[in-house]
Amino acid sequence: SAGVRSQREEELAVQEFYRDKAVLITGVTGFLGKILLEKLLRSCPGIRRIFLLIRPRKGCKSKERLAALLKAECFEHIHREHSDALEKLTAIDGDLTEPGLGLQPDDYELLTREVSVVFHSAATIKFNETLRHAVEMNIEGTRKVLKLCHEMKNLKSVVHVSTAYCNCDCKTLDERIYRPSVHPQNIIACTKWMEESMLAALTPQLLRSKPNTYVLAKFLSESLVAEEGWDLPVAIIRPSIVAASWKEPFPGWVDALNGSTSLLASCASGVMTTIVTDVKGVADIVPVDVVANLMIVVACQTAAKRAEQQQQQQQTGEEASERLQSEPPSEQQQPAVYNCVTGSLNRLVVGDIRRYLAKFLPLYPLQDTFGYPRVDMTSSQVYQSVMVFFRNYLPAVAVDFVRRCTGRRPRMVRFLEQSKSAMEAVRFFTTQTWEFSSNNMILLHDRLSPFDRQTFDIDIRKIDWESYWENYLLGVRRYLFKQDPSTLPESRKRLKRQQAVRMALKTLLFLGFLRILLGRSKLAQQLWRLAMGLLSRLLHLVRFTSHN
Repeated sequence: SAGVRSQREEELAVQEFYRDKAVLITGVTGFLGKILLEKLLRSCPGIRRIFLLIRPRKGCKSKERLAALLKAECFEHIHREHSDALEKLTAIDGDLTEPGLGLQPDDYELLTREVSVVFHSAATIKFNETLRHAVEMNIEGTRKVLKLCHEMKNLKSVVHVSTAYCNCDCKTLDERIYRPSVHPQNIIACTKWMEESMLAALTPQLLRSKPNTYVLAKFLSESLVAEEGWDLPVAIIRPSIVAASWKEPFPGWVDALNGSTSLLASCASGVMTTIVTDVKGVADIVPVDVVANLMIVVACQTAAKRAEQQQQQQQTGEEASERLQSEPPSEQQQPAVYNCVTGSLNRLVVGDIRRYLAKFLPLYPLQDTFGYPRVDMTSSQVYQSVMVFFRNYLPAVAVDFVRRCTGRRPRMVRFLEQSKSAMEAVRFFTTQTWEFSSNNMILLHDRLSPFDRQTFDIDIRKIDWESYWENYLLGVRRYLFKQDPSTLPESRKRLKRQQAVRMALKTLLFLGFLRILLGRSKLAQQLWRLAMGLLSRLLHLVRFTSHN
């Protein structure tokens, strides 16, 4: 109809929406939270105040943790160009696992009086988390945030961050809330009285075909948002695998060693280079700055949608309005869900990642690598185990033996075990492909003004994956391993020397085996003398180039 068409054509004014508003962010110390905060400070200059719920940790209060947080490199632009905006930040001590979010009465009252927009991204993201802690953080924590939102006098919108994989037992995932077989309240009740051993025994039955407690808790928290937040202006964002930034604050910025980044770091350092995956499958990776932009825009859209609904209620009369406010919503009135994914719009095949890394890993080596930086992808777990044993484990044992003999602490086997654990945690996601619908994200993009499309870019169709992975690798090197780009030439030389020595040692081992096999024949002796001569020249060349 004409009314619907004009409504869709009406442009959102994102920056104007945030003018003179106070915002609350949970999870600001996380990878996504930092980028969300940086983007709000830089691109929403009219924002009045940003409250940050931060858990006191190791004797550090929220204000001290905020000061440490702002030293992160992602805030360079803010310190240089928008330093005045930092005065808008207010850190508040809080804890999702504590009653009333662990807030002091004055702070609770302050938030209910001031806040208009809530971004709830705090969660435990450990895949191997115990059921009790996953429920406390991701389900009960969400319930407490919703309770706080209900008491906010000027609330305009709430954005809850979930995961695209919360319904991963389905191969096709729509932008709707899926009904759980067990009510979240029943799970919460179990964690209150059951001992840890009982919960551990119950966990597999609750998980069913879900891979871990993180996914289960996120799945249940969505239904909680729909049920207990039905009368709030709330929306749910489901990002897939959140990875390094696409454009902002810098291309390739990353500071969290999890998900795809842990795999990339393992391959770049040569610690563990064989990954079990489906080479023909889709790697649904979304840049962190796209997720942050979507959160900011969705909050604006959610507020606009609520304002439209209130206007319609006024037109239909007081009686209908009271009835709508007292009855739970229909299916159409459920919270809007935005699948923040790339697979349906800008498909990235796993085999393409292998090709990109084969090109860029030797170009941008780390200063110190355990083995040759590479990525070997296979669908066989047996092949991976064999390759890891010979290519990674045996050398790690040898290096640790040398370190022990020289009085240093052994560490390589420990690093390898950590890499193996990280790969095991994500194997469920690297060996399967899902089909995600992402219509809401595209419709939202189409509703943005040209200015907002550029300022809050959520159009993942424009991502060039080859340049993205080049920047991703450079970002891991610079921001995660803290290695300056100026060290690249020396790192490349070192990698070439290491490769030459490896080739020489492999050749020596092969010829030694050949000599044993052929015994005392003249041919074996000649080959041995030739090999030793070539090895001597090669080592001399390596020493010469290392001095230049």
